[in-house]
Amino acid sequence: MKLALIIMGEMNVGKDTLALQFKALAEAEGRTYERRAFADPLKRIVADIACLGRGTLPSTTLASLHDQAQKLAPYLVAGNGSVSELPCPKQMGFGDVPLTRRRLLQWLGTDVLRAHLGADVFIHAATHDVTADVVAFTDARFANEVRSARDAMELRGYKVVVIRVTDPCAVNNGPVHVSETDALVSVADDVTVLNTKADGLGHLAATAAALWASPVFTE
Repeated sequence: MKLALIIMGEMNVGKDTLALQFKALAEAEGRTYERRAFADPLKRIVADIACLGRGTLPSTTLASLHDQAQKLAPYLVAGNGSVSELPCPKQMGFGDVPLTRRRLLQWLGTDVLRAHLGADVFIHAATHDVTADVVAFTDARFANEVRSARDAMELRGYKVVVIRVTDPCAVNNGPVHVSETDALVSVADDVTVLNTKADGLGHLAATAAALWASPVFTE
């Protein structure tokens, strides 16, 4: 049986970390595994263009867009012998806050591409060519992404499990963007994983292993 895991949760709760536990479990059984993210095409666009009409944005590599610390760090610009934080342009709607890679991704993905090209703009790219035995979508942020991805993967013969990851100690810096909350308040999950991080990866690994062997995943 092929398995598609749609993982949702707020930022910094451990969605990718949980996916890595499932990767290890799949590969231990000799099953092929693939991680997918709806935002991967968006990150490639930002890495290739990296310009807002305000001068070239520094250090916007694809790797930096996958690094949590770099995504949250403000862009810095040098001038007149000093270094300062680059403010968010007013049209982004974030208010008087520094521009970060995360905010750039949120604005371009939601306010530009989803708003003008359609809410399903990233879904086909993430689902159309999946062949692995186990695939994990690690960044479900909008209700339509969860529902459309479930439908697409079920049509391809996959058993689909929607997983909500929570962490009461997760830190979310700055104003909360709609992309961080839409799916969480609009979509029911099949299972909720509490990631306490109290003992490193121990609790999360044990939870993943228990789910892997449970009827939620096997039936």
